[in-house]
Amino acid sequence: MSRLVLQAREQAADALRRRREIEVLYDLSVDLFTTTNRVGVLGEAAARALRSVGAGGGGLLENAEGSNRPTVVSWSGRDLAPEHERLVQVVLDRGEVAEVPAPGGARDVYFPLLVGGKASGVLVVLETQAGRTVLDPVARLVALAIERERFLVENAHLEALRQSESLKTSLLRAVSHDLRSPLTAIGLSIESLRRRLAGQADARTALDDLARESGRLARRIDNLLALARLEAGRSVPHAEPTPPADLFRAAREGLSLVLVAHPVHVSIAADCPDAFADPSLVVEVLVNLVENAARAAPDGTAIELTAARHPVEPRLVRLEVADRGPGFAPEALSGAEGDIADGGRRGLGLEIARGPAVANGGDLSLHPRTGGGTIARVDLPAAMPVEGVET
Repeated sequence: MSRLVLQAREQAADALRRRREIEVLYDLSVDLFTTTNRVGVLGEAAARALRSVGAGGGGLLENAEGSNRPTVVSWSGRDLAPEHERLVQVVLDRGEVAEVPAPGGARDVYFPLLVGGKASGVLVVLETQAGRTVLDPVARLVALAIERERFLVENAHLEALRQSESLKTSLLRAVSHDLRSPLTAIGLSIESLRRRLAGQADARTALDDLARESGRLARRIDNLLALARLEAGRSVPHAEPTPPADLFRAAREGLSLVLVAHPVHVSIAADCPDAFADPSLVVEVLVNLVENAARAAPDGTAIELTAARHPVEPRLVRLEVADRGPGFAPEALSGAEGDIADGGRRGLGLEIARGPAVANGGDLSLHPRTGGGTIARVDLPAAMPVEGVET
C-alpha cells in the first residue's frame, strides 16, 4: 500500500475523530446551555460528558465556600480512592491540570474548574484516551456552567436572570471558539483528501458523506448561537411571506443522510396561507424537529410533514412533524398541554427549536399521536389576513 494512501487514510481518520469531538462538545453545550431554569443538573451533565469522551469513570467535585474539602457532585467508575482525593486537592491548590498514567495506555486527567480566577472544583476524567483538544474545552464549559448555576442559586429572581446574560455571552464565546475552530480544520482536511483521492470513487462518496455531516454540525452550532443571540436580545427575526412547501424542502435538503431510512410524506392544505416569519429560523426549527423524529422512529416508518391553517385561530399557520417513534410519557408535558418541560430530552433540538419559534410570534408544542408516536406542532403567524377576520 502506497504511503500516499496510508497518509490519506490517517487524515480521514483524524477528520472523523475531530467530528466526533465536535459532537461531544455540542452535546455538552446544549446540556449546560439549557440549565437556565433548571439548577442542580451539573452532575448529570458531567457524567454524560465523561461517557461521551470514552472515560472509564471520574466525576465532578466542587470546592464549596467555607469547606476544607471538596464535595462530590457526581462520581462513577472506580471508587473515589485516597490518591484521587490527594490529586484533587493538589489541583485545587495549584490551579493546574494534572495527568497520571492509567492501565491500558490510558491516563487519568484532573482539570481545575476556574471560576472568578479561583479553582472552584475539579473535573476528574479517569482512564481516557481522548486528547486535550476535546478535554480542555469540556472542562472550560463545565466551569462556565458552575459559575452560571451559582449565580442563579444566589440570585433567583427575574432581575438576576437578566444580569446572567454576561455569563451566557461567555458560554457563547466558548462554544463559538471551541467548536468552530476544529470544524474549520475538518473542512480543510476534507478538501485535501478530495485532491489526493480524486480518482477513487469509494473515497469520494465517503468524503461527500463526511462533508454533509460536517455541514450539519456547522448548522447545529449556528442554531445554538442564534438562540443565544435571540435570548440576549442581540438579534431580531426578519419576517417575510414564505410558503410552507419551501420551508419543508429546505429542511429536508440538509438531512439527506439522517432521512435515508425514512420516507417523507408532505401534505399542504389547499387553503394554507404562507407563513410570515424569518425563513432561516423556521427552517432550523424544522430541521431540529425532523431530525429528532427520524432518530426516534423505527427504520422504514414515514416522517409526515403537514401544513394547514390553524383550526381555531385563522391568523396562524400550523406546521406539523409526525413520527411513529415511542412517543413520550405524560409527565413530559407541563401544566399547559404540549409544552416542552424537560429541556429537550427527546433529542437535542427541541429546547433550541422553541426559541426561534417563539421569536417569530409562534409556539412549539409536542402531542401524543394516535396509534403511537409524536406530533410536533409549530404555530406561526400567517402572511396575509384571512378574509372576513379583523386585524
